[in-house]
Amino acid sequence: MTSKCKYAKVLVCLIIIALFSKSQSPLEMHSRLEVEGKPVVLEQGKQLQLMRMNHSWSVFDGGKYDNSPTFILREYETAVIGDWLFAANAWGDGNYKMNIWDSDPFRFSVTGTLDHKESVAGYPNVNRGWTWGDWAPNSPFPIKLKDLSVLKADWDQTIPDSGNHIAMFQLYTANRPDPGNVSEHITGDILIGINRSRFPLEEWHHYEGTFIIGGKEFLVMTDVIWEQAKRSIYVLKDNTESVRDFDIKALLDFSIENNWLNTDDYLVTLQAGFEIIEMDGTSESSYLNYVIEFDKPDLMN
Repeated sequence: MTSKCKYAKVLVCLIIIALFSKSQSPLEMHSRLEVEGKPVVLEQGKQLQLMRMNHSWSVFDGGKYDNSPTFILREYETAVIGDWLFAANAWGDGNYKMNIWDSDPFRFSVTGTLDHKESVAGYPNVNRGWTWGDWAPNSPFPIKLKDLSVLKADWDQTIPDSGNHIAMFQLYTANRPDPGNVSEHITGDILIGINRSRFPLEEWHHYEGTFIIGGKEFLVMTDVIWEQAKRSIYVLKDNTESVRDFDIKALLDFSIENNWLNTDDYLVTLQAGFEIIEMDGTSESSYLNYVIEFDKPDLMN
């Protein structure tokens, strides 16, 4: 293969729509075992008994079933459904459940009474890339930041009016394609808040100011975590329950221009979810769609 061919620009356009493929086994856990009619051993040593009901998957828990929602995850449980990696709680120890509906498109919610006053009680989210050693299947990531040309999102979500929580995207960059299960390879942490009730980010991080980025007004904050990773935080000045063609790439470019991100690093994850300190009610994601375009110089190698 000639060098010219090897490095030919290949445009990969991924329109990732949150639909479940009916031809796939709809649920896997960390064990990656066949699941029909068998118990599945989870990473934390917990067990769920899965059974088939009315051509959809439901969860048996303590001898009871709930066919709506289709799946229920509890603290620290994770599941791969289609090409999406669901995590009921990436951190925190809130007592709640994550409900997932096998609908078109899928939707998920978190319900419960969480009251930690100051610390984060939970972060239920859905992911299209890396998460602490695990990967969503058929992920477009990792992508070098310098190779990324388009990253946009459509998202419909709601949160309770009262409480202390935020609906957000979160992205991580790393100095290697697979950072494994350690933080030392993480170089960037990007939090993008689009709908919040209180959630005092300004008290926790350095406030940089208000900026117009990609045609929207954001409150911008920065910090350093794990000693080596730069955190950049963007919060929409005006809360919204729906975004269309939301330009995440413009925010990454702003971070690059301010030396908060390195173009040679890899974007390894793209998450959407709810970070919660206290909540009495339900936060729900009803539609999620990404458009990603990037160049892979060695894709044909």
